Amino acid sequence: MISQKEENRLLSLDVLRGAALFGILLVNIYGFAGPMLYKPALSSGLEGSSKVYAILTAIFAQGSFYPMFALLFGAGTHYFYKKHGRAFRKYYSRRLAGLLLFGLFHVLFLWYGDILLTYAAAGVFLLFFAGRSKAVLLGSGIILFSVPNVLMLLLYSLAGAFNSESLALQTDNAGIRNSLDAYSHGSLMDIAGQRLQDWFYGNHPGIAVFLILAVLPFFLLGMYAACKGWFENHLEKRVIRELRLIMLFSGSAGMLLKTAPYYLGENALTVHLQLFVGGPLLALFYTGLILFSLQKKELPAVLVSAAFLGKASLTCYLMQSFLLGMLFYPYGLGLYGKQDPLFLFGAAFLIYICQAGMMRLWLKKHRYGPIEKLWRLWTYRAF
Repeated sequence: MISQKEENRLLSLDVLRGAALFGILLVNIYGFAGPMLYKPALSSGLEGSSKVYAILTAIFAQGSFYPMFALLFGAGTHYFYKKHGRAFRKYYSRRLAGLLLFGLFHVLFLWYGDILLTYAAAGVFLLFFAGRSKAVLLGSGIILFSVPNVLMLLLYSLAGAFNSESLALQTDNAGIRNSLDAYSHGSLMDIAGQRLQDWFYGNHPGIAVFLILAVLPFFLLGMYAACKGWFENHLEKRVIRELRLIMLFSGSAGMLLKTAPYYLGENALTVHLQLFVGGPLLALFYTGLILFSLQKKELPAVLVSAAFLGKASLTCYLMQSFLLGMLFYPYGLGLYGKQDPLFLFGAAFLIYICQAGMMRLWLKKHRYGPIEKLWRLWTYRAF
């Protein structure tokens, strides 16, 4: 049982982090199981019930949990600033440097789909935004989210108006073949080489700005939400009213956009709407839903489990990549290419439950997860 009376931590942040980890795992497992980086959609190449399950994952999970995690990163930065005051820049710079090192380790040894490097790069801007007014945080977050998306949608619309075929989703067959060769039966060096190639494919300098803009707006909105008191253990009435309005809009608009490819047709425009506009809107709905659930005196068991992972979210994030590598790559069980969505959901659920049990045992004797402890030692130079 987890008490809502913990003084040193906000329970809501732990639960939300844990919930976001499950959603991220549901999507990331597709990238470990097959060459999803080089396919246009989770459901590409699937038929029948398998296609239906993949589409459901795309609607309810893909593009919706990384914004939630980014919101929480921003909220954490706000509380870090409040704690350290004038020493914020000193310790936060070290914290970002530590995150950068963890990200490099993740890319080099575990998975190409790392988000930590992007967080470290985008987090540099928070050195400027920390301590700014709520109006600045909210306005900047909305502008940084809206302007790039509006421009992209205009470009897609213009391209489609001149040549509808220009919006057709593309499959990189060469990338698929290389991935299958390396991750199905390649050596450790083959896998490492392909992993770096995959990382550069998705993170080349030409899209670096867009990668930062994919998370920075949510960092700022998370800082705003923390300033407004969204994550307090007991929500004020004004916060409840605000969250209800946000949930009403984000839930309905989010679902409308997340399903757009299936009633308007799958193309670059509708997929952008689905992932980069509908996904974040649905993230806001999920966040509000969980925050309301936390107002109950007794937490549902699923939220208790999420809280254990949330307390050691960095450890669990890296552990998920390690476990998925052992499941799908040839140095483990070698199941790469097994992309049945029901199997992937079951594997993700099993990994999550096992992690919850492990963290529950670990946190009985330790205050932080092992990677979190190392991160704190790095940040405060407590060697």
